[in-house]
Amino acid sequence: MWPRPPTNSADTLITIDPADTILLKGVVASALHASDFIVHS
Repeated sequence: MWPRPPTNSADTLITIDPADTILLKGVVASALHASDFIVHS
């Protein structure tokens, strides 16, 4: 799971797998830290 910039540089798109993504509107990737997420499998 890696954040990558979408076409709008003010947003961050996180791709979990080819079918699942999360778009964080108004959040730049450099503002994110591992402690911002809790991930369960």
